[in-house]
Amino acid sequence: AAAPVAANGASLNAKLNDHQVYAMKTHPSDALYLMSGFQDNATGASRGNLASWKNLMAGDGAWPAFDKVTPGIHYTSWQFGSICRYPSAGSTSPVFLTAGGWSTQFIAPYVVGGTGSQLYGGHDRVRRWNGVLATPTLWTDVTATVGGKINSMVVAPTSNNAMYVGSTTGTIWRTSDGWATEQQVDDANIDR
Repeated sequence: AAAPVAANGASLNAKLNDHQVYAMKTHPSDALYLMSGFQDNATGASRGNLASWKNLMAGDGAWPAFDKVTPGIHYTSWQFGSICRYPSAGSTSPVFLTAGGWSTQFIAPYVVGGTGSQLYGGHDRVRRWNGVLATPTLWTDVTATVGGKINSMVVAPTSNNAMYVGSTTGTIWRTSDGWATEQQVDDANIDR
């Protein structure tokens, strides 16, 4: 968007850098390593230095994540569920993990769960990447449709296999076994 201007054409923003943050994630053992998905401004990563950020991927930065087994491995995403995997903390050469064509929100969520190296992506259903690099990248549908597009996902802090997803229609789904089974947990009493 264009910077606001006064009647004389001077910028009213001075040195304001304005970014909308879609999502953030900190490294599990280094609080100075932060990644943030910025609307229209890629995914920025401090990589241990909060005064010096690097853009990891162009476009709308979205949900970032760290591998739970090897946290140097990290992930960025952008529009319509596109996800990249960086093999090490300083890597600038990602591997693309999604092929596109999924029915997603513009900014689609994903989380690291299961074995700690598996990704779960939110679309019109939950999809899982098993953590193994292959060509093509294999994603598996692990739920039926959830009654809308998934716009929120969270892994319980007590178990990588316990997750919740929320959809654009207000439904909330839960699993305790990595989506081998799921149950809808919202009810008619939620004020919608």
